[in-house]
Amino acid sequence: MFISTLCFSQNYLEEVNGRPIRGNKQSDVVGDPHLFKNFKSATVLLKSGTSLKDIPVNVDLVTNTALFAKSGNTVLAFVDPVSEFLVMDTLSSGLAKMRYAFVEDGKEPSCFLVLSDGKLSLMKKLWKVVWEDKTYNSATVTKTILDKSAYFVKDAQSLTSLKPSKKSVLAAMSDQSAAIEKYLKDNKVSFSSDQDLQKLFNYYNTL
Repeated sequence: MFISTLCFSQNYLEEVNGRPIRGNKQSDVVGDPHLFKNFKSATVLLKSGTSLKDIPVNVDLVTNTALFAKSGNTVLAFVDPVSEFLVMDTLSSGLAKMRYAFVEDGKEPSCFLVLSDGKLSLMKKLWKVVWEDKTYNSATVTKTILDKSAYFVKDAQSLTSLKPSKKSVLAAMSDQSAAIEKYLKDNKVSFSSDQDLQKLFNYYNTL
C-alpha cells in the first residue's frame, strides 16, 4: 500500500493506538480499495467515548478497516473500535461536513455515510469488492475493485435496508404519510439521488 505525502501535524497521534495492516493492496488488482483518494483530516469518535481531532483517516472498504496515518507515511489500523468520524468533503454543491458511522451490520461494523440524522436516519452503506474475471479459454484472471452501496434506515430499534423507491420510502414514513405525499407532489424527487433523499428525510425528521 503506497500513500502519497501527508501534510498533517503528527503530534496528536501519540493518543491513537494502531496496528500494522495485514494484506497490503495487491499489485495485480485494478482499482483503489479506499473510501477517499487521499487521507482526510477528521474528528474521530471512538466507541469508548474518546474524541480525537485532526486525525488523517481513510477506510479500506474491501476489508472494512478504519485507517489513520502517522509520520513517515506509516498507515495503521485503529486498535480501538471507531464509532464515527466527521470530515470536510467537496460535493457538487460545495464543501460540506460529512459524517461516516461504523454500525453493526452482520458480524462486523460496516461503514455508512449518514445522509440524514433524526428519529429516522437515512444511511448509505459503502463497501467494495474484488471482482475476478477470467476470459474464456484463457489462464489470465483480471481482478478489479468495484464500488458497492445500499440505502438503510435506522430508528431507535433497528437498522433496515431501504429500496430507493416511492413505495418503500412511504412505507418507512407511514406515520406521516399525508405530509410526505404532499412533499412528493410539491417536489420533484429522484429516489436514486442522495441529495433528494437527504432533503426528503430531513423534512420528515422535522415533522
